[in-house]
Formats: sequence, C-alpha cells, structure tokens
Amino acid sequence: MAPIEKMSNKRESMQQQLLTKNNAYREIRAIHDKDTIRVYQAYNDKIANLAIEANSFEAPLKAGVWSSRRMTWIKPSKVWMAYRCGWTVLKNDPNQTRVLALDVSRSRFEELMMQALLTSHDSKNFKRGRKCRNSNVVVQWDPERVITIRRGGKTSVFTKALPDVRSIQIGLRGDGVQALLDPTFVLKISDVTEDFRNAVSVLLAGECDGSSETGDQESHLLVAARNALWPKGECETVMKCSDELSEILEMDFRNQSESGGKAALSIVAPSQRQMQQNMAKMM
Repeated sequence: MAPIEKMSNKRESMQQQLLTKNNAYREIRAIHDKDTIRVYQAYNDKIANLAIEANSFEAPLKAGVWSSRRMTWIKPSKVWMAYRCGWTVLKNDPNQTRVLALDVSRSRFEELMMQALLTSHDSKNFKRGRKCRNSNVVVQWDPERVITIRRGGKTSVFTKALPDVRSIQIGLRGDGVQALLDPTFVLKISDVTEDFRNAVSVLLAGECDGSSETGDQESHLLVAARNALWPKGECETVMKCSDELSEILEMDFRNQSESGGKAALSIVAPSQRQMQQNMAKMM
C-alpha cells in the first residue's frame, strides 16, 4: 500500500470511529505524542503574522494587538475549529481568518487541566458551589463534529454534530492565558490556514458540480477533504489521561438526557457567545 493510501485509511478510520456508538462520551482526541499535544486557535492576520514570525504571542502582545487579559479558547479538534471559524472563509469574520496550531508541552497541558472547572450545571464542582469565575481554566464538553459534504447553512458549514460524542473546549483566563506566553509551554506555532481553505475548496467544488448526489462521489469528496485538512497524515487519537485528571474533567460522566433518542439529534454545539453567556449565569 502506498503511503498516501495508508494516511487516507488512517484518517478514514478516525472519522468512522467517531460515527460509531463505541466511543466514550467524553475523551480528549488530539494529535499528540508523549511530549506534546496540538491545539488550535483562530486569529486575525495581524496577530497570526506576528505570532508565527516570533513563534510566540509576546510579539503581538507587545504590538498591542493581542491581550493577555482577555479570556481565550483552545481546542484540539481540527474539524471543530473548522466549524468555529467557518474554515476561515465562510463566516466573514476578520478575527477568524487564520488558524494557528499550537504544539504545547503535554505535561504542562495536563497540569493546566488539573486546574479546570467544568461549565456545565451538572458538573460536580458546580454542585459544590465552585464557580467558573474562580478558575483560570474552564472546560466545556460540546458535541464532536465531523466533516460532511452538505453545507448545512452558516451554522454548520460542512460539519455535523455527533450528539453521543463530546469534544473538549478549553477556556483560559488569568494565569491560564499567561501560559500561552511561556516558551516552555507553547513549543511551536504553525500556520495551518491553508489546510482549512484547501479542504473547504474541495467541499465547495463538490457542492457546485452536484457530486453529493451519489454515495461513491460522496465518499470520494470526504476522503479528498480529509486529505486536504490533514495533508501530513496526522491523526487525532484518544489521549490517555490519569485517573485523577479524568475525574477532574468528569470524563466518566454521561448526561442521559443528551444521549440517544430523537432529542439528542437536535443538539448542536453552542456559539462562543452562548458559552460566555452560560458561564456568566454561573458566576
């Protein structure tokens, strides 16, 4: 088997696994190894250019275009990032025209996650009266997303939610944001914008020529889009967490009202503003 075929099959397997019902409800899926884990953020051109050139957010901070006082979100799911920023081209948001991949220290990442509070009203910490405003790290578990050849309007942008599988979203404030300025935490910053634009170009081309009408063409388009989104053959796999971290992130939790049945099909990931509004209610 040729290398490109191996890469395609690996990504196909990753997406197919998400579409089955054999997944844990909450898992951290990411490109990672024993030393690093990759997360994504979307920015405007000015911040992205400065951060990439310096391999640090110190440069945009000094230029006054990036703030360490504002809450910011990181996410390890590349498709979820595509959904959030509209593949950098479909939502017309000048502050989400570029996507940066941050390869961060895995040990430091896990230390950061040990400080996390969950935003959900069902979380153990919320029931104990611990509020998100008191934490530098907050976690929200949202429906995972996979690529689809159907645009689905501005809210879905060629992705669809998987209500029975959750994806981690990590909000940083205070010392959490300060960690992004630490070169021992953020080891490498890469511009992966073209991956998103190349992938959505494939999907848009298929939409224009009506290729979505047959199963074979649909499969071909999905494989081509995945190859474009992960051009180096990377694969997001489940990151094993310690029992202690799993307990803090409540990874064994499953809200029965959100799993299975017709009700689950109506669940879609909330907007960033909705996240902030939900958090404000808990403060």
